[in-house]
Amino acid sequence: MKVMDPEQDKRTSFLDCLVINLTQAAKTRNLALKSKAGASSTAEGRKADLAVDDDAETSWKAASSGDQWLELQFTSPITVNEFKLMEDKSSTIDRYAIQYYDDKAKKWTTCFNGMHIKREFVAPIVSRRTRGVRLVVKSSKSGLPAIAEFAAYNNTGGKPFSDPKGIAARNTYGQ
Repeated sequence: MKVMDPEQDKRTSFLDCLVINLTQAAKTRNLALKSKAGASSTAEGRKADLAVDDDAETSWKAASSGDQWLELQFTSPITVNEFKLMEDKSSTIDRYAIQYYDDKAKKWTTCFNGMHIKREFVAPIVSRRTRGVRLVVKSSKSGLPAIAEFAAYNNTGGKPFSDPKGIAARNTYGQ
């Protein structure tokens, strides 16, 4: 019997991307500092603004569990390609997503799915131009989700990379 992989010929295109050394990630200006923060819910004294104040000792905390979100709204469209997340010591987030608001589609679109933020995590994404970004907490192991910092960056360093046919990625990963 012959086993076939239906995804064998699937290729991902990369156009006008940057390959960045992650030791240089989250080193540019934090765009979140100029945003307006909002949240799906807020525990008493733990408002959304505390996650974008550049102080790892303060944090936003949700008032309930389940799907909760922390949102950054910008006064005009910006380009983002990195996020730095810092979880509060009391929090145990185990599944989350980062979304950007797509003005053309008029909806929130996921650009990163993750697990276990812990103390600090940098999430690089393909550059997006947007007026807003969200951290959506899908689940926590215990307690209520709490974020000490939700930072957004547009890192323009790195080496240019384009692979419109997905051939380089396919050859690199042996697919």
